[in-house]
Amino acid sequence: MTALAPLSPFHVYTILHVDDEIEYRRLIERKFRKLPYIIVSAENSHEALQLAQLFFFDLVILDISLPDINGFSLLKQLRKIDPQLPVVLYSGLIEDFVHERCQILGCELYIEKTTQLEDLATGVNTLLQKKELAQYGT
Repeated sequence: MTALAPLSPFHVYTILHVDDEIEYRRLIERKFRKLPYIIVSAENSHEALQLAQLFFFDLVILDISLPDINGFSLLKQLRKIDPQLPVVLYSGLIEDFVHERCQILGCELYIEKTTQLEDLATGVNTLLQKKELAQYGT
């Protein structure tokens, strides 16, 4: 896979990845380490909110099923911190209501956990490129 080049040659994207399953955190870290990203992982909503309040993130990859509060509630709280923050929700839940809820909450992308990591990486790249173009123009 070819990563999209950031408009600034010195920019490295910072992504917050929230998932309570360590296997998925490691999988995402390994995949995205090869791209121009720094991945910061959180295993629950509380930790994610603390990180989001302390640091700037270019994007969040967020599991819907978390032990403390669900990803939908966390998404609402993250939007209060940064209304423009692109969020990719992903889950093992394959239900119609999940897609509908993601659209209602303004989630930029929903991906099922069974999806190939290439598709997730492509979606993330596309969202980050759109964000940069919106910020800096064409």
